[in-house]
Amino acid sequence: MKKKLLIVDVDSTLNNHWIRIRKHTRPWPGGKVEPECFTEKESLKDEVLPNAFYALNLFSDTGWVIDILTARGWDRKGEATKKWLKENSLSYRNINIVTNLSEKVGWFIKNENTLRANEYNLYIDDFTSGQENLVTNFQYAIYSRIKTEMAGIVNVEIFRNNWKDIADRYLCGGRQL
Repeated sequence: MKKKLLIVDVDSTLNNHWIRIRKHTRPWPGGKVEPECFTEKESLKDEVLPNAFYALNLFSDTGWVIDILTARGWDRKGEATKKWLKENSLSYRNINIVTNLSEKVGWFIKNENTLRANEYNLYIDDFTSGQENLVTNFQYAIYSRIKTEMAGIVNVEIFRNNWKDIADRYLCGGRQL
């Protein structure tokens, strides 16, 4: 049986990591991010974004498989990410960690045959790398490349704190969030 696959980013898609980034950036904005910002201890403090928990459960309850694809080079083995997901009761099947936003394109290309075998693939990512609420030319280029390379294979959504809209759009109105 073919599956529906939801591929989702973590930072600024499932969590609000900007509180942590602001806390550890001197001076804010535009300063240097302190290394302790990227530790398990600090990342576990990140709050789940509104409706993320409910939307992931809706996708799961309606038969979607949930995989995580995140650019957290500081957590190469995924231990901090797995712990955060577990502590916040966010369900997922697999976790895939790449070093940076550009490597996400490579992940899609590498997994193209597996993705083609699915009934439907949806990728949700905020496409940011250090700038809140702004998609730079570079980030838009990454988004466009994934959309182009995976045309007809993966549907791509730019996340803007809109889990309810996404759930409504892809789950035919689903339960009320």
